[in-house]
Amino acid sequence: MLTKHIVTHTYAVLYLKLDIPKKLPQHIKEEIIKRADNALKTKWGTLLAATQLQYLVDGDRYTYQGFLNDRRKKLMNLIVAQVLTGDKKYLNDIANGIWLIMEESSWIWPAHLYLQKAGLGLPDPRQTVIDLGAGQTSAYIAWAQLFVGKQLAKVSPIISQRIEFELNRRIVRPYLDDQHMPWMGFDGYEFCRWNVGNNWNAWINSNIIMTSFLSLNEPSRNDIIKRSVLSADIFTNRYPNDGGDNEGPHYWAAAGGRLIQFLSLMSSVSGNQINWSSNQLLKRTGEYIYRVHIDKDHFFNYGDTPAREIYDPSLVLQYGLIFNDNLMKQFASYLNHLRGSEGTISSRLQSGELNQIFIQLSANTKFAEITPKAPQPMESWFPDLQVITLRTKEGSAEGIFLGAKAGSNYDTQHNHNDVGSFVLYVNGLPALIDIGVGTYTIDTFSDHRYNIWNFQSQWHNTPTINGIQQQCGPQFKAQYAKYTKLENGGEFETDIAGAYPPEAQVKSWIRKWTFNRNTNTVVLTEKYVLILENKSTKLYMSYDSIQNDVEVDRHDTQDPSISGIWGQYINRVSLVTKSEALEGEFVVKFHL
Repeated sequence: MLTKHIVTHTYAVLYLKLDIPKKLPQHIKEEIIKRADNALKTKWGTLLAATQLQYLVDGDRYTYQGFLNDRRKKLMNLIVAQVLTGDKKYLNDIANGIWLIMEESSWIWPAHLYLQKAGLGLPDPRQTVIDLGAGQTSAYIAWAQLFVGKQLAKVSPIISQRIEFELNRRIVRPYLDDQHMPWMGFDGYEFCRWNVGNNWNAWINSNIIMTSFLSLNEPSRNDIIKRSVLSADIFTNRYPNDGGDNEGPHYWAAAGGRLIQFLSLMSSVSGNQINWSSNQLLKRTGEYIYRVHIDKDHFFNYGDTPAREIYDPSLVLQYGLIFNDNLMKQFASYLNHLRGSEGTISSRLQSGELNQIFIQLSANTKFAEITPKAPQPMESWFPDLQVITLRTKEGSAEGIFLGAKAGSNYDTQHNHNDVGSFVLYVNGLPALIDIGVGTYTIDTFSDHRYNIWNFQSQWHNTPTINGIQQQCGPQFKAQYAKYTKLENGGEFETDIAGAYPPEAQVKSWIRKWTFNRNTNTVVLTEKYVLILENKSTKLYMSYDSIQNDVEVDRHDTQDPSISGIWGQYINRVSLVTKSEALEGEFVVKFHL
């Protein structure tokens, strides 16, 4: 039955009905044609081994990826201009661009060649693996073949045959035969030491299933469908029940956002017989993105997420449509309004995303009928993720926004050491921030990751205890996290002592945020117990951290008469009274 609907309701036919020339504003059409005409005057560049090896040499991943993107962007402008005008003058250069992509040694990005047995460097012709780049290229080529395949047959019938051959060699066979590509999750391998099903899963599966619907014959398509559903199921089974994304909103766009594209594709080709609307986990996965929204292009960021970004309106809209959720539809329209509909299309053209431009065009026909509005809920509690967001006024940036997290320093390859960190915004503007992520380098996903300054806990809003920072590992996590809803706000409490190694000598460190909407205040209370420890003795010291600060100074004992008794150094623990009053009282308790 599904196969029958795939034949009669192909995704390709759905988008062909868009009547592209009528959907594009006239000045955008003119811009595309101008770019395509200019592209005809430029030469196609050559890929060099030295460029591919650059990532291994100095960590530069963007020169090579930028070259690939420029090649695809040029080709996309030629293809869209051909569709708009029907002018044969573009066909020869379109054939050149497609043939060059078929001739590329690999569609894998150099930074991801660790997936092959030969490791980083140049692609090994003896092994074909699939990464984000290969998945994107396969969908790109499938769309190109759909829109200009018949015209290219007049240039040479071999072009379509080559496309079929390369998609089978580079995508279909490794996808169906390789049981050990970690992002698929089938063998339980811990991908990059963290997740079985990370954002690659939904992203690649959505591109490959799109390729199967547009380009593959029925037997291969059916096999791809079965395998992709099993793989995507592993991904969704690892999602927390609260729908939160432990990699932050930036990677929601690559995970939950790509998952909805997968679900929409399956719904479309089944003639909407596959219905996801009763699945509350999937719905919460979509809602996450507006629940961590602050105002305009500001989102509560953690991990490798920038603080400012406008996420894909078409992906958010697909959630709204599948679950008939007006809040999601309005938020999608809000994001589209921030970008500007024409600006979104222009950015698609700039990025070379051939497949996404037609999806965006379809979304634009719906945005005109949807009121742009950000939900901006007063509170969003993610108990599995251990993340809370609170604001003064619903549907508004007015007042204070608090975002705080507990969690673990090992949940994701995009982790920062930030257990117990938080941000504060005032009237939609940042006051206390999370720096976010910089440019990815070869160190970013290596053993040197936490040498990068903005990944360290000391550059997040977390304490450094006895001179010791938080560390990364499965054991470095919050002891607990608890949210209590109050009449005029809320209270979030977590013990972050577990995020620190033993040398920090901390038994407990309880951070509590009390949010009061009536007074527009956030009170942070720190309560901790430090440890004085050697191999045989432990002494605990408790004190009131509201009244006192603690300072620890290390003094090296160079005098052998002292070091012979006390060792190579002595620590001085000082309690510094915060009050300037002439009278006062505080209690320090020492106990075993």
